[in-house]
Order: sequence, then structure tokens, then C-alpha cells
Amino acid sequence: MDSYQFSASIIQSIVSLAWPAAFVAAAWMFRDKINELLPLLRLKYKDLDLSFRLDEAEQEAQALPAAEPLEPTPEETNKFAHLVRISPRAAIMDRRLELEDALINFARSVGIDLRNPSLLQVTRELHTTLLLTYPNTTRSASEFSPIN
Repeated sequence: MDSYQFSASIIQSIVSLAWPAAFVAAAWMFRDKINELLPLLRLKYKDLDLSFRLDEAEQEAQALPAAEPLEPTPEETNKFAHLVRISPRAAIMDRRLELEDALINFARSVGIDLRNPSLLQVTRELHTTLLLTYPNTTRSASEFSPIN
């Protein structure tokens, strides 16, 4: 391949990108108008229905019934009792993991940023933000840590 063919292939590559570049540039230039018109767009094909109306989606989400806390099923209750019979240590670890997950979810829901959370770290963070105020809570959580 000589320099003429090389330069011709580069120019041909640039020309082949002209239409996508023009489309992106036009979309960028008219982005404000597109944002105004997008909620009016509704696509429907067989069972598929696409709509970009955020206000309607929010109203539908608010109309949904709130999730109620569920009672443990008999299988879950029996699982713990069965696990206690087989291995009490495994039953304690299972409950510890449930406690850890609940505390991590609570900490994240109140806005505490946790990287690689552990039970001890979560209880300390909750204790420093005064969300856990009982004095033995942090001590009890630190006693769980060596169980790993």
C-alpha cells in the first residue's frame, strides 16, 4: 500500500462517519426541543407500549399499594429450627448474617456511605451518628466479629 492508497482509505473512513456525525450534531443542537417533544412520543407495537411520560409513571407508581412487611413463612421458621438441630453454630451465623444485612440496609437508607461494610463498622458508624444509642449494642456487635 503506497501513500496515495493510505490517504484515500483515511479519507474514505472519514466520509463514512459523516452521516452519524451529522445525526449526533443535529441531536445536540436540537436537544432542548427534543426534550420538550419526547414526553409526547408514544410507541406501540403488539404488546409493547413505550411512553416517555414521566408524570404518568410517577402517578402510577404512587397508585401502587405499599409493600407490607411479611411474616416469616413456616418453611423459614422450620429452617432455623432445623439448622439449630443440625448445627447450632451455623444457626448463630445465619442469624448474625441476617442482623448484619438489616443493619447495612438501615445504614444505607439513612445515607451512611459504607465501603466493604462489616457488622462492627456498621454499628460503629450508627453509634457515632447517634442512631444506635444503647451502650451495649456496639459492644455486643464487636463480640460477634470473631465468629467469622
